[in-house]
Amino acid sequence: MESRQEKQVRSLKRLIIAGTTLNDIMQTTAALKNIDAHGPHGPVYYMAFSGIAVAYCRIFDETNYGLGSIGKKYEKFPDDSEHANTHADLLEGRRTAFAHYSPAQAANLLRNAKDIQDHQKVEMIVNLGGDVGFRAKIILWKTKNLRKIYDLCAFQDERIRSDAKKLVEHLGGDKVYAPGTYTIGESFP
Repeated sequence: MESRQEKQVRSLKRLIIAGTTLNDIMQTTAALKNIDAHGPHGPVYYMAFSGIAVAYCRIFDETNYGLGSIGKKYEKFPDDSEHANTHADLLEGRRTAFAHYSPAQAANLLRNAKDIQDHQKVEMIVNLGGDVGFRAKIILWKTKNLRKIYDLCAFQDERIRSDAKKLVEHLGGDKVYAPGTYTIGESFP
């Protein structure tokens, strides 16, 4: 049976991994601001958004590095914030990515009927030489959502850092640690 301290160490590890993931997502959203979603790097933009959704949701999953979810607390947001909507969109985006890009599921990310109809269209392109190409519409989050995702991750990271700091102080007790690197669960606490 796991001791109370072992449970707290596992909680601390979860929070640290979650914070690291959120910071990676914030860096990715900052880099994506420079990519034209409909230009030659559009596929990079789409794939990065899929990765963001999967990475963000992993910290809420019970299989998070075998450590479990960071907890329901981080799924609740102030009433006046966009965070709840962005969180829900990322969860839906992850479901879409894991559904092997199901057009029906992807359409759930769209907000109006015209966008949903346009998403279902598949185009055939014939060039002057007679070559045929195809293009299927893919769901892209709007570039304005990059800021919302960044803000959500910053909000979550702030809460996680606060909780992790409290756990570190509790686990460390009165012991003073010299400057250096400590491995959680081994050299700390």
